[in-house]
Amino acid sequence: MRFQQRNGVEPGPAVSTGLIASVCNFFVQVLFILVITISGLASLNLSQTIGSSSSGATSSSSSSVPIWVFLVGLVLLGVLVGLVVPRYRHTIVDSARRYRAAFRAQASASLISLRVLRSAKRLAMIFGGGLYLQIVQAVVLGFCVEAFGFHASLAGLILVNTAVSLFAGFMPVPGGMGVAEAGYTAGLVGLGMPHDAALAAAIAFRLMTFYLPPIWGTFALRWLRQHEYV
Repeated sequence: MRFQQRNGVEPGPAVSTGLIASVCNFFVQVLFILVITISGLASLNLSQTIGSSSSGATSSSSSSVPIWVFLVGLVLLGVLVGLVVPRYRHTIVDSARRYRAAFRAQASASLISLRVLRSAKRLAMIFGGGLYLQIVQAVVLGFCVEAFGFHASLAGLILVNTAVSLFAGFMPVPGGMGVAEAGYTAGLVGLGMPHDAALAAAIAFRLMTFYLPPIWGTFALRWLRQHEYV
């Protein structure tokens, strides 16, 4: 958003542009999974992984119920206090009015960015970027697998990377930390790799694509700030 604002785009269109890109990337991921699975180009055998983790998942879910009940109770208590206390109630009403007016103004401005959906060329660029991203990440994952002496088909690597990326995106964990590593390990095991080698390849892949990029990203962000791009 900040980058687009620096280049003359209003906040509403900047938000909707990012939303359009995210939705298109989601459809690309689902399309990849469906095509590869239905065509039989690759398949994952996750029976052992799921069987070994089912008991642990059951116990953890049962133990997390009181926590959710406690959180819901806190939310209801906050709503009750906000409605009963006049000062808080007036503050909430005034804030809601301001945000509603701002939202209407930005919503009308964001409709401009939806014009991209009318252009087949621009849609092809958006979907093509998503396809390219998934393929490149799958190739990097394949390099990590080859580094530990194993081989996997490109279709299988795309299936693992796309499924894990899609699954980790739904998890309320920053960057999918922990969840992505476990998902890549399970996916590579489903492709036939031993568990130890799959875990090592998954950690190496995440190291190359997630944990190390912030190092040079720090210098890139500093350059962008110096030149007023963000």
